[in-house]
Amino acid sequence: MRRPVICVLVFTLCACDESAPAGDGPVADFRMHDGSPDAGTDGPVDASTDLPPADAGLCPVATRCVDTTNQEVCKVVGGKVVWVKEGCPTGTLCLDQQCSTECTDECNLGQTRTIAGKTETCSPFSVPQNTQVPLSGGLHDRARQHNAWLRKWHLPGGTVADVSFTDSSHQTAAAYNGTGDSAIWSGSYLASEALRLKVTGSVDAQKNVEQLVEAIHRLFQVTGHPGYMARYTAPLSGDPLITALYKPADPQHHKASFQGQDWFWNGNTSRDQYQGMLLGYALAYEALGSSAHRQMIRDDMVALCDELIKEHKAVTITVKFYAMGQWMELPVQVNLQHVVLNPSEFKAGGPFVQIGDTSNPSDYASSEMLGMREFFPDYAALVKQIPILGPLITFPIPRSGSAIMLASILRIGMLVTSGVTGYTATHAQIKDHYDKNIQTWLGIMKQYVFLNECWKSYYGLNIGFQPVYNLVRLEPDPALRSSLQQDVLAGKMWPIVKDHKNVFFSYIHASQAPTSSAIQAIIADASAQLTQFPPAPHAKLPVDNTGKYPADPSCPGQSTEAVDVKDRLASDFIWQRQPFGLKTAGDPKKVYPGVDFMLPYWMARHHKFLDDDAKGTCLRWQ
Repeated sequence: MRRPVICVLVFTLCACDESAPAGDGPVADFRMHDGSPDAGTDGPVDASTDLPPADAGLCPVATRCVDTTNQEVCKVVGGKVVWVKEGCPTGTLCLDQQCSTECTDECNLGQTRTIAGKTETCSPFSVPQNTQVPLSGGLHDRARQHNAWLRKWHLPGGTVADVSFTDSSHQTAAAYNGTGDSAIWSGSYLASEALRLKVTGSVDAQKNVEQLVEAIHRLFQVTGHPGYMARYTAPLSGDPLITALYKPADPQHHKASFQGQDWFWNGNTSRDQYQGMLLGYALAYEALGSSAHRQMIRDDMVALCDELIKEHKAVTITVKFYAMGQWMELPVQVNLQHVVLNPSEFKAGGPFVQIGDTSNPSDYASSEMLGMREFFPDYAALVKQIPILGPLITFPIPRSGSAIMLASILRIGMLVTSGVTGYTATHAQIKDHYDKNIQTWLGIMKQYVFLNECWKSYYGLNIGFQPVYNLVRLEPDPALRSSLQQDVLAGKMWPIVKDHKNVFFSYIHASQAPTSSAIQAIIADASAQLTQFPPAPHAKLPVDNTGKYPADPSCPGQSTEAVDVKDRLASDFIWQRQPFGLKTAGDPKKVYPGVDFMLPYWMARHHKFLDDDAKGTCLRWQ
């Protein structure tokens, strides 16, 4: 259970009993807020310079630790605010500001530091045993292992990446991989750590959340374009493995002067990259007490919302489209809304858009672009403005995923500006745009479908489930929230994956649904699957499920039923990968970050789907 440090108005109403109060342990002394001894204490006490004046009637905290067996409680005695020293009850220790049977992580597993010439290591500690203990085989300690592994190996430049090692002993990194997806998994990892902070109040979780917010904030800052986020960024100095990621010939790699040195950033940022960031930013904003880091989140979200709401008039774009039996390319002027521009990748002075897929011109959902990132709920808004092609489009091109994403972005924008001095007009602008459009967008969301072509684009489901979590839980209007949950999440999205043993999707659905026996069964099944997730390191080991699961004759290499998590092909985030794979040769030298264990685990803890199986233990300096 989280035990936050609570700022209290000290017991003016309780001052009727001004005698020494009885606690669970012996009262050793009183300390005044001004540091002077009270008449009746045994000798002098040290001054407490961090406290407000006694006449303020305030305590900065309700309790604080003197040592592991004693705490001080802030009380009113003799009309003055004093610290009263109390011994901890049997079976408790004072570790996190108060005597308790529990404790919270103050450091990262395996981390070391040197204090007064002595090396200390961060390792598991048990309050009941008052000693260092080994890691258990439980889920909480498994999360700690994955967290330690990720933070040691998988944060080149501060954001998440995969690692290829020189051999399967995983002792020496040879290369970083997957940095093109760094934004989505860094945001997802931030969400995990924010949930850990919400659940435990851990000092270590707080520090990590702050560092991750800073790293994701850099993804916005380095591009120099409001609301536009890089996929990945890092300085071009220091680690040669990071420097090797920069490919000057790649038009999506950009060099920038940033923070007093040369950096590079990876562009052509897709919508899925934003979804991890949004998931993490919303949860981090709620979990953090740091005004500076909340402001970083607010700055990025306001810039993003401003760009999406803005009407970009007469923008010249180069459009490539298929009409009258051939591909055509021409510059046109169009009006754009719900887009974020990236001038670093303009072509011929503006964005480039290809309507449809090269192999399937009518597959508008697979359209691609450079120089901007769009979140069109209806793609026809753009297509109808294109000569030749426009008159042929007499129908809407609804995009349910984009409607969910766009609404979620604005909902988070309202969260971070609500009640904040200086942001009243900004909040009103975001809310006004949301209120004017949400019913139209809701109608598009209700059309959510997923075309199953042997599940080749399964990741598309993940970038729907990630934003719908915040959209549903943050919606304050009961009727609208009910429709989002029942008509979109439960009615359209969940039926597609209900038999997929997808723990992440299951927890998202269950967390936003009314409690019922059916939901309890979903939680139980998901939790049973999560226990099968392997401990760190999450290596890409060979897998062969041939004969163990029924083969699907229409989809070679796949099963007709979802594979259990213990038999699943390893990946950067297994919940965005189809769960029917039967066989892979693997690459034991490649290791994934483990966000796909930590995020659902802490989501389950936050929503009380799982109990703490390491109760009374924490990570502390030993």
